[in-house]
Order: sequence, then C-alpha cells, then structure tokens
Amino acid sequence: KTVSFYALLRNNGRYCTYLSSYVLSHAGEWFTYVASIELLENLTDHSDSSKLYISILMSLRLIPHVLVSPFGGIISDSQDRRHTMILLDRIGAFISLLYILADHFQSIPLVYLVAFSQSTVGAIYEPSRQAIIPMLVTTNNNNNNNNPSDDNHSSSCGIKEEKEDIDIQESLEKEYTKKAIVMSELSWSLIAAFGSALGGLVVALMGIRACFVMDCISYLLSSIILSLIKGTYDAPSQSQSQSQTFTHPSPHSSYDAKTDNNDYIISNENNQITSTLQSGSIPESQPFRVMAYEGLMYIQNASLVPLLFLKFSAALLYGASDVISVSFSEIDTTPVTTNNGTNTDCYRDCMLPSEKLGILLFSLGMGCLSGSLLAETLPNLHKPNMLQNLCVYAMALILIGFLGMGLFRPFPCLIFFTLVRAGGSSIVWIYSSVLLQKYSDTDMYGRVSAVDYGLATLSEAFSALIGGTLLDHFHMTARSASLFMAFLGCIIFPFWLKYLWLGKLLPPIRSVRNNQGEFS
Repeated sequence: KTVSFYALLRNNGRYCTYLSSYVLSHAGEWFTYVASIELLENLTDHSDSSKLYISILMSLRLIPHVLVSPFGGIISDSQDRRHTMILLDRIGAFISLLYILADHFQSIPLVYLVAFSQSTVGAIYEPSRQAIIPMLVTTNNNNNNNNPSDDNHSSSCGIKEEKEDIDIQESLEKEYTKKAIVMSELSWSLIAAFGSALGGLVVALMGIRACFVMDCISYLLSSIILSLIKGTYDAPSQSQSQSQTFTHPSPHSSYDAKTDNNDYIISNENNQITSTLQSGSIPESQPFRVMAYEGLMYIQNASLVPLLFLKFSAALLYGASDVISVSFSEIDTTPVTTNNGTNTDCYRDCMLPSEKLGILLFSLGMGCLSGSLLAETLPNLHKPNMLQNLCVYAMALILIGFLGMGLFRPFPCLIFFTLVRAGGSSIVWIYSSVLLQKYSDTDMYGRVSAVDYGLATLSEAFSALIGGTLLDHFHMTARSASLFMAFLGCIIFPFWLKYLWLGKLLPPIRSVRNNQGEFS
C-alpha cells in the first residue's frame, strides 16, 4: 500500500497541528542562527580568526545533542512527549532573549553560553519530537466494518477476512508513518531555505536583535499550538519502563509475545526473577540508569549499530559545509567581463557577503527539499533494501558536491554543487531515520533516535571544527577545504559501499523480542 502526502495531511489533523508548531519553532531558530553568526562577525571585526570563532559557535550548538540527547531519549520514553515539548518550547523562548544581553555586553563568551543553553533545550526536545510522530499518525481506515446480518459466513472465513484487514491496516500504518517522517524532514528543508533567507533580510532591515525577538515569539506560538493537540502521548510501555527492574520468567512460566510493539506478558507472576537484561541487578533508585542501560542493550541485541552510523558518516562530511560557505561568501566568485570577453583571472562581486551567505543557505534548503522529493519518486521505497541503497549512494552526491565546489569558482556553479551536496545529505538523514523507525519498537524508539541524533551531531561538530581549523590555522582557501572534504568522502563512501555489497547493513529479520531483550 502507498499513500500520498495529501492523504496524510487530510486524514491526520493532529499531525498537521504538530507540523505547524514545528515549522514555527524552527523558523525562529534559523533567524537566531543567521543573527548569531552576524553578531559573532561583528564582535570579531571580521578578522582572519573569525572562521574559527564561527566553527566554535557551530560546535557548541551541536555538542549538547551528543551530551544530552540520551537523557532526552529517556525522558521521551518515560514522560508525556507532548507535555515535554510544550515545556521546552517555553524555556527556549526565554533563552532566545538572552542573545540580546550578549549583544548589549558585546561578549563572545556570553554568545557561546546562550547558544550552548539553547541547543541543550533542543537536544532534550528532539527525541520527543521524533518519537511522537508515529503516535500522531492514523490511517483513518473505516473499511473494517462488520455486517451483523450476514450469518451465513463460516467462522474460518471471518477469521481470514479479519486477518487480511489487520494486515492491510498495519501496512497502511507503516506507510503513513514513513510519509510523516519524510514530511517532517521536508518541512525542515523549507524552513532552512526560507528561514535563513528571511533571517538575513531581517538582519539587514531591522537589525540583529529583531531576529532574537522573533525567535522568542516563534517558541511561544509553537507551545500554544502544541497545547491544542488533545490526548496523552506516553510511550506505549511506560508502565513497564517505570518498574525499574526487568522480569525474567522461570522455566515453568509462560509468556505471550505480542508482535505489534514486541512487548511481552508474564503469566506466572509467582516465579518472576528480577535481574538486568543479562546479569546483575540495578538499584531501584536509578530509573534513568535502568532505561539507559536497557536502551543500549536493545540497540546491541537488535543489531542497529550499522544503521546508527549511517547518519554519523554523512555528518562527518557535510558538517564543515556551513563554515566553508561563510568563507565562500567573503571571496569574489563572479568573473569580470571585458570588451574582449571574460577574464577568468579577475573576479569581482556586486553582492555583499551577507547576501551571498543567504543565497548559499537558501540553496542548502532547496537542495535538501529537491533531493528528498526526487527520492520519493523512486519505486519500492517501502522495501528496506531500497532504502539502504538510497542512503549509501546518496553519500556519493555529497562527495560530488564538495568536489564541484572545490573545482569550479563561478558563483552559479557554487550554488549548483551546493544543491547537489545538500540533496545527498538530506536523503541520508531522512531515509536512515525511516530505516531506524522500521526496525525499532515503539517503546524504544525515543532512546534509539536519541543515540542516532547524538552520534550524528557529534560527527557534525567535529567536522565543523575541522573546517574552521583548515581555514584559519592551515590558511586553506574555501576551495581547498572543499577538496579536502571530497577526499574524505572518497574514503567513507567506498567503505559503506563494501558494507552494502556484503549485506551487513540491515539487521537480521526478526519478529519477536523476548523477555531477555533478544530477538528471534
């Protein structure tokens, strides 16, 4: 079964409400992102070391996702996800106003502190945001109506029809969930394109502080919209997660493994044995430690480690792109045309650096959007094998993008290869998330997505520092730095290509998670 984006939005009012909140809050974040870069450039007087300062800012925005995301995943799997998001939106609104204080005191350390604090809130927020999406999506399928007047059907026929209806319903639910994840990431691409462009425009017309105020307002509006969504959004097995122990049956007890969320029920409670997933016991006073340990054991037993490093590898490549784009915006890339033709050795731009940076960031967002939309036209996207192929080969697009940015200087070429690179990174980001969702149980998905997001942002932060170091300490040009990242891609892409051909990327097929956290 396949569904369209229109069917997804038409049948899922709660998801549409969530999507409106997501667009608002992240549009404000892009306003702050552009304004904070401009603020840092002003505080450093556009000096030669400004790129390193900017790379530190980008790293500080990413590091909290590494340090705090696992904690956010535990909160996501133990608390109401909607309430968590509303509370964090309100905290984010307050923090965004602290940028004005940093601007008032002209303090670079204060800018770093506020950026780190804002990203910490985002790191806790992100696992709940990702994990709530499957809970907001419904198929709205009313085709399972029974006819009570038809008494001539045999019971076996009725059971067969009921099983077929359940299979259809499950297929639709999976397709709707995949579309919802893709739609959310497409929305991010649109926000990146238009939010960054509008942020640059607001900085030019109204000043830096106006962006911070708008970010605060967007957070508040997001929390109000989320409050309109009714219902409870706890993790499905929250009652078991809060028990603080793991129960193992004795050989004489029986349990029924349910295939919908791979939970289990112990029927002989008198013979339960309290222990950890493998050995030892965990104190009852440390529920977060219990859930963290359970999540790590789940990732190991479910063979999800290779999937977790897909996004990590892609982020190691594209993480330096923003720093390199800032450097590209400050050099002339338009050949001077004379009466005798084009002089390729002389370049001059009529645009300001901030305008070129806005165009490059807009190209980044449009590349992410176009890459994802083109990928959606491919056949068999519901099959995991197709998804893994798409993720691996998309890394080649990132490589080609950096290679073109390093070899071709004219600004239109730079825009084109930015589109190519962004398209590849978007495909890896979106469809690796879809693969993880397919192979993760609902009650564990918050913790799995937190680890995935934390690893990716760790890699992205490290890549941003590499980019700033290459530009400032090794005095590389933006083109040379782009070629270095292309060289790094020539190492990473063949590694994943070999892993793909050996068939070691996807987890083994399994149907049931038993009481030890292992899979058949």
